[in-house]
Amino acid sequence: MPRARTTADSSAPRRPSRDWTRDLPFGTIVLHRVVGLYRNLADAVFPPRSTPEMRAAVRETLRGAMERAFGRRSVAFQDAGALRPEERGNLAFAEYPLDALPLPPPPPPDSSEETPALAFVKGGAITALVGGQDHLSLFCRSEGMFSSQWRAVSSAADAVAKYAPFAKSHEYGYLASDPDHVGTGLVLSCDMCLFGLFVSHTVEKALHALDRLGFSTVPAYGPFPEEENPIDVPGCIYRVISDKNDGSERDIIGRMDAVCRELARQEQNARLTLLRTASPDLSDFVGRSLANGANAFSMYESEAIDIAQASFFAADCGLLPADAPELLALRAVPLELGERRMSERMAGSGEPRFRRAAVLVPYFERLLRAFKR
Repeated sequence: MPRARTTADSSAPRRPSRDWTRDLPFGTIVLHRVVGLYRNLADAVFPPRSTPEMRAAVRETLRGAMERAFGRRSVAFQDAGALRPEERGNLAFAEYPLDALPLPPPPPPDSSEETPALAFVKGGAITALVGGQDHLSLFCRSEGMFSSQWRAVSSAADAVAKYAPFAKSHEYGYLASDPDHVGTGLVLSCDMCLFGLFVSHTVEKALHALDRLGFSTVPAYGPFPEEENPIDVPGCIYRVISDKNDGSERDIIGRMDAVCRELARQEQNARLTLLRTASPDLSDFVGRSLANGANAFSMYESEAIDIAQASFFAADCGLLPADAPELLALRAVPLELGERRMSERMAGSGEPRFRRAAVLVPYFERLLRAFKR
């Protein structure tokens, strides 16, 4: 079982002088960086073994502790299943990886029968899931480096702990029902667009190298549960997850940052090589992606996200005008992609996949005409 250092000063990550993502020549390589922190109350049974009454008491305890820690006006509690359509993009387990703000990884399946409560702290910069597999899950959604995100979410956890102490062992660190969260309770994730490596036929090699280093890599989206017959999308947007809790917070953040930097460097070099050699594979990939979107009669959510992100990738490589109105409009498309959103925002009959195609096809048609072959 992983061991954790108990001295805060020794485990605090050093503050880098500059965010390395600013030096990347492409803006669509690193999409979202998220820090998650998992905590459980000291005097409460872990959720998988608790009764509904116990879970309700935990939620009330945490609600009071967070309101005292941050001020009643700074914390907005909502039921995860009762959000209005325009609010769902802020979900801790948001389904839309193209949103402008970083999105945390989906939490493990909830073991309780009740819907978890959500709390948005400090203007929504930190999202808290109250009552999942662990009592409290905190996610930092702000733009910035892992180190600054960790400081923000750790500070929030410390503030709550003053009023609701967390379960902690001197030997093992913070305790959790999920063994992967024992120790620091720290989980980092980074969504990265790897179209360059995909077109260069080297993406599998890069992902296998991450697996050997102990990092999980999963497609950041799709196929979504409502897709009865989803296409086999390339899955060029991957989520790199650091789910190892051994070592200090500084060690965990340092390893994750180094791995993401190296993967970004490989993607950068793959894109530069494709552009320098005027690779026909690059033009073929972009052209086929836009043609599929421009000629679709039905479109599943994962398919739409894949084509939309391919359009942003093409603009990043100079194959589409970066200021094209269609690209600006597509950045709001995630609000329309979900099955529920399509039903709520668009009148008319027919399955959402047909209505989705009716909305998106005109954008892809115009982008295909603007495509620089």
